[in-house]
Amino acid sequence: MTDEEKEAYPTHATTGRYLREYTYKEAFQKSWENADPKNRERIRDVPGFDADIFYEISGIDLRDEQTRERYEETN
Repeated sequence: MTDEEKEAYPTHATTGRYLREYTYKEAFQKSWENADPKNRERIRDVPGFDADIFYEISGIDLRDEQTRERYEETN
């Protein structure tokens, strides 16, 4: 916990912690950051994966990676 969080949530002293809330995009991005490369690849390999839709839902931009992969496949 940061000092700001401790000040904002004084009950942390009693409970030993507090419930940190994230937007679903923040949570998705934290999950992506913690995923190993193999699990990230599994998501990209899902049949019908669309990087634009993935970005809209998660806020994680894989559009450039997908464009680069398409280019490598065709050349």
